[in-house]
Amino acid sequence: MNVTVDCIFSNWILIWSIIYFFKIIKIPSPFYFIIIAIILNFVESIYLLRNGLKLSHLLIFWTIIFITKIYPAYLTGKPKNIDGLYFGLVLFIIYVCYVTTKHGIQFFPKFIEKTKKGFGPITSYVIKTFEKYT
Repeated sequence: MNVTVDCIFSNWILIWSIIYFFKIIKIPSPFYFIIIAIILNFVESIYLLRNGLKLSHLLIFWTIIFITKIYPAYLTGKPKNIDGLYFGLVLFIIYVCYVTTKHGIQFFPKFIEKTKKGFGPITSYVIKTFEKYT
């Protein structure tokens, strides 16, 4: 698996959680954005199940969600303020600007359609590896 800027940006909430938890730099808590991401992943998994997702792929998907989102949310705990929402919104805007600059605005409809049919880079890699050895 190649670690590219796209891959890093695809995992920005996880990276934010690591930086926050280990106090690498002083930043607000990612807790609320993690919760939003978990809700969106739940909706995505229902959609994928309705469209024929294999149960083994769903299990891999939720194992990765647990490792990258649920456990970090548990570790960070609920913050006393909502500064993380503002910080996360700025990060998200930076992410959208990056994607728009790199791929163009016409990329988003294609990206949304691709997301409906599959997973992000980490989950895809784990599923491919799992299928290779089973």
